[in-house]
Amino acid sequence: MTLEQLRIFVAVAEKQHVTRAANELNLTQSATSAAIAALEARYGIKLFDRIGRGIALTQTGKDFLIEARAVLARAADATQVLNDLAGLKRGSLSIAASQTVGSSGVVHSTRCLLCAGMFTKSPGFISIVSFSKRSLAVPLSNTTHSCRS
Repeated sequence: MTLEQLRIFVAVAEKQHVTRAANELNLTQSATSAAIAALEARYGIKLFDRIGRGIALTQTGKDFLIEARAVLARAADATQVLNDLAGLKRGSLSIAASQTVGSSGVVHSTRCLLCAGMFTKSPGFISIVSFSKRSLAVPLSNTTHSCRS
């Protein structure tokens, strides 16, 4: 089972018409029908009743539609996470220093330089500042930015 087969199944179920779903998905009617047939054959189930030129979901199809929508929603969420990580909208920034360097203010200054542009651009970014054995994780969007030049 592929995400594409799930997208096709959901579109056909919502349109209750193979050709209309195919048009919406920019697919041929035969490719759309083949995707549905492949799902039905692979699992030995009937998702749709064919009624003349129309179709209707079977009870199995209705039950599967709920799951198919949930899987597609999770796939969209996963895609968003990857897009956020690739675009530096989410992730973490670690700055570590010895206790001596940490107490001298170098870490604070470095953090200010590295993070200043991320406050408005990357609200999901986490800054992790470490001094020797202690570390502090702070969401940048919730941090008061008070760096002085």
